Amino acid sequence: MMPSPFGTDNRIMIIAGAFGYGTLAGVKLTRQKKFLQHPLIANGGLFECLFHVDIVADEPLPAEIHVVYPLATK
Repeated sequence: MMPSPFGTDNRIMIIAGAFGYGTLAGVKLTRQKKFLQHPLIANGGLFECLFHVDIVADEPLPAEIHVVYPLATK
């Protein structure tokens, strides 16, 4: 979650994986309680989240959060 370059009152979230399944897992992660209830995410601040996911039989398993960093605001 970061400030949008298109408007000072807007934010954007960029979700990216190393390939398609990783990106899909990142999207699914944003809908999980453990993500939404993480203190740095739940407070509505700006953050960076590093996650890991295993892929089994072309299907991403639930992603695991490694670390969430707060992003500095200007």
